[in-house]
Amino acid sequence: MSRRINDPGLRQRVNDVRRWLADGLDVPVDQVWDSLREWSHRAGPWHPAATSA
Repeated sequence: MSRRINDPGLRQRVNDVRRWLADGLDVPVDQVWDSLREWSHRAGPWHPAATSA
């Protein structure tokens, strides 16, 4: 099942991670998680209802 991400910022972050993975993740894994964690704290709480199928 595929889900569409409506939040443009979150969608960009997910695309960044996909690109890093496709490129062989030459970014340290800890840096990736720290970046996502930092962004998610700034973005506020996420709720599944914010996405659509």
